[in-house]
Amino acid sequence: GASVAITGAILVITAASIRFFPLLLVALFLMGSGSAVGLQARFAATDLPDKGKAGRDLSIVVWATTLGAVIGPNLFGPGEIIGDALGIPTMTGPFVITIAAQLLASLVFFFGLKPDPLKTAQSLAKATSGPKPKVSLKTAFATLKAYPKAGYAISAISLGHLVMVAVMSMTPVHMKHGGATLAIVGFVISIHIAGMYAFSPIFGWLADKIGTIQTVLFGQVIYIASLFISATAGHDNNQVTLGLFLLGLGWSATTVAGSALLTSTLPADQKTNVQGLSDSSMQLSGAFGGAIAGTILAAIAFEGLNYVTLIPVAIVLLLSGYNLLKK
Repeated sequence: GASVAITGAILVITAASIRFFPLLLVALFLMGSGSAVGLQARFAATDLPDKGKAGRDLSIVVWATTLGAVIGPNLFGPGEIIGDALGIPTMTGPFVITIAAQLLASLVFFFGLKPDPLKTAQSLAKATSGPKPKVSLKTAFATLKAYPKAGYAISAISLGHLVMVAVMSMTPVHMKHGGATLAIVGFVISIHIAGMYAFSPIFGWLADKIGTIQTVLFGQVIYIASLFISATAGHDNNQVTLGLFLLGLGWSATTVAGSALLTSTLPADQKTNVQGLSDSSMQLSGAFGGAIAGTILAAIAFEGLNYVTLIPVAIVLLLSGYNLLKK
């Protein structure tokens, strides 16, 4: 995955140099694999976790994303300098940094995952579980049917991501309509990103201590507080900032706990198949949320958007209650 991302970054520079837009689209598509690898990395931390520590281990990997999320946007300036020095289009300089980062990630994956904890876990499971199941979408859905709690975990993760993307993507538009400067908008989004990643170890610890479903429920409570605060904020930037910070916290609690539940529910030989389905569902839900958010914003304003996104939160609450009672 990291190697594919490197290829994509090289092609971005090439496409910009020869001014060929179709190649740029292909290049950016390939670069998306880097994001996919980053998402899957959190599951790698739980392939052979200490007993009762899966949430903690997973959340530490999510927390590490904070470094990239904070540092990344600040590398545009140095990237331009690199671009000028190498004689490539100035705007493609940051992609040189991307290539270096993905090369470093490749080395970490290659040397840091020896022996591969997933293969070790699968070897241990193979002695009692028989032949390895086929990796396919059909098999993934069959696994969800056999392990309904995994289906609940994917639903919680996906719906939680939909809520976050829908509100987050329209917040800059709402703030600009209120006269906020780009600096203020950038600060608010930075606070939101901090909420998403910086406190994830807390939710990992909670998932281990009080339970994954309970932590998902807590995430929905945070979401509700966030959506009401944002809905009633108007153009008060301080209140919008608080709402977006809580939106990030709600996402963190839901994603960390949901991911921990997913990986702890599945047998080792079926994890990667379903985990891939989970991340695909998560990203498609986010894309859908972002796509419809603009229409909702145009129709019933930012206040209405926040109230509408209470619907998926309510669905997760109902599913969580059902799974707790079933437990």
